[in-house]
Amino acid sequence: MKAHKAFAAGIIGALVVSILAFIGRTTGVPIQFVMLFGTAFGLEPGAAAWAVGMILLLAGGGLLGLVYGWGFEALGRGGYGMGLVFGLIHAVIGGLLLGAMPAVHRQISDGVDAPGFFYSSLGGMGVLAFVVVCLVYGAIIGAFYGEPLRSAARRVRVRP
Repeated sequence: MKAHKAFAAGIIGALVVSILAFIGRTTGVPIQFVMLFGTAFGLEPGAAAWAVGMILLLAGGGLLGLVYGWGFEALGRGGYGMGLVFGLIHAVIGGLLLGAMPAVHRQISDGVDAPGFFYSSLGGMGVLAFVVVCLVYGAIIGAFYGEPLRSAARRVRVRP
């Protein structure tokens, strides 16, 4: 596995997701991934929670990039198309976990709104935005990761 490439791609993908969420907030879709993660450990919404949330988002993005890389290698397929498939799986699992957040997030209802399943608390645009950022994240990792080592090794043939 190209672990360094997968981890770096995950961080880049997470940074792009953060930028897209910022754009969403400026256009009326207030997705707050960074603040949601930052306040999960009891911090009040503010600069410290934002900083912790950004670190968690980037580190988690890198670790999730490793999971994507492992999946690409296991299947022997990569690229942005396969990244989109993984992004869709990510959207389903992540969307369900968002709905369960009030059970484990201490700050929800004390200054932090519950996102709901698939960010449904923001209505249809929230759900669409959530799915789109997961797809973008997956496509970025797939594109940066490229062809898995496993598929490249299979294509090498020794000619007599």
